[in-house]
Amino acid sequence: MSKRSVDTSHTSRKRQKRAIQLGAPSDLDLLSPKDRISSNALCTRPIPHRQVHDLVSIGIQVFARHMVHLYQSENTRRALKELPDLLAQRVFTALRKEQPSYLSHDFIVANFIRGTDITLTADLPGVNNPTIAAVGSLGPSIQRLELRDLFKLSDNVISSAVKALPNLEVLRVYKGCKQDRLSCRKLQAAPSLEPQLHIARPHVAHSGAILMPKFRGLKAFQPTKARMYAVISIICHSSVLFQTAGTFSAVVDEVCSSAKRQGWMPFAQLQTLKLRLTDVNESAVNNILIHTPLLRSLDVSFTKVRHLSFLGAACLVPELRKLSLTSTPLQITRWDMLSSLPHLQTLNMGAVGEVGSLTSASLRTLSDALVQLGSLETVNLVGNSRLASPGEQFSEAISDFIGRIGRNCKRLNIGGISNLRSLHLHDLVDDDLSLPRIESLVLSNTLVDDEAADYISACRNLEILELENTRVTGKRT
Repeated sequence: MSKRSVDTSHTSRKRQKRAIQLGAPSDLDLLSPKDRISSNALCTRPIPHRQVHDLVSIGIQVFARHMVHLYQSENTRRALKELPDLLAQRVFTALRKEQPSYLSHDFIVANFIRGTDITLTADLPGVNNPTIAAVGSLGPSIQRLELRDLFKLSDNVISSAVKALPNLEVLRVYKGCKQDRLSCRKLQAAPSLEPQLHIARPHVAHSGAILMPKFRGLKAFQPTKARMYAVISIICHSSVLFQTAGTFSAVVDEVCSSAKRQGWMPFAQLQTLKLRLTDVNESAVNNILIHTPLLRSLDVSFTKVRHLSFLGAACLVPELRKLSLTSTPLQITRWDMLSSLPHLQTLNMGAVGEVGSLTSASLRTLSDALVQLGSLETVNLVGNSRLASPGEQFSEAISDFIGRIGRNCKRLNIGGISNLRSLHLHDLVDDDLSLPRIESLVLSNTLVDDEAADYISACRNLEILELENTRVTGKRT
């Protein structure tokens, strides 16, 4: 037996020192509240893409990644030219992402300037004036043409190419604000086109002085003996497009007056009108709506529209399906004009009013108007925080709205109403009525808590429920 004695107390102390002490003080206790992870914080995570791609898509991706090596084979070059037009365009799209610098003018013309749809963008350094001229050489086969941010191309070349495409149905020309001056030759080419051309989207993110010539270019679209040209989409997305509402009205008047003298109506088939973030007011909007009897979508969000008078005494747009009034300084206590929109399906009214919110009085009258609309499916009231301000009879107004309007919609957004509580949802439960139709319900940034589960559970068709920044804990079953 060894004479050395074992110091068991030292070993025990050593083990105790290494042992993990649960609940012991740590540096994390010194974190300030703002540095701690909060259960109320928004948490997002990317959902992994688990779609199983078909064999054709996988083959196209593999070819695009190894094209430089594969294209050296004569068999590959021949097979690429023999691809059907539809597959060729899919390969072209993949190559645009994987090998843009390799796509020279000769390579593009030899393999991809064919079919019925052509899209050429600024990420293709090989696209030049001869490339556009090659598009024009296809003549009647081209039906859709999109040119995006090709600032170096000659307007004369584009104009000549467009004139050579008699069966063109869709023409989209996008140019951003990198160019100081834009002519309207591309639009002036239209008189030579057949009347089936139905979309022209000159998109200019710059000043009104630049947009106006492009917009006036619509005068160049003239009717043929059989049918009329029809503009079906006008999209303006910048507050600098029109310096004043009068500028927009003047352009509309000029276009319509010129067209009237020629015996046609340029906006008779207009279906989409987006004027968000512009300086137009209700008078300017009304000035174009009198020419758009078939309008289906109108967006005047973030504009200076203060009244619904732009809809006219007798509704000018009876076919309207979507109306967006978000963040407009509307001064309204009556909504009678909305009841004259029998086909309205979507109404966006986030943060509406001079102080950025509806009032309880206006919400009650809004409910009276919307209850007559049997086609309404989507209502967005996000951010109308004044509805819950102290002194407002909010419970009655919002509960009445949810009971009469909200429960009959498929999508309801009442998030951002800071004092919205669970009790306000009680009208979702009504034994005398059918089950709510709601499929998507947004309650984010409100005071709803676990009690809301009793009411939300009545929504048997619910697919999407958003509860960020609420008092819902999930503990209630």
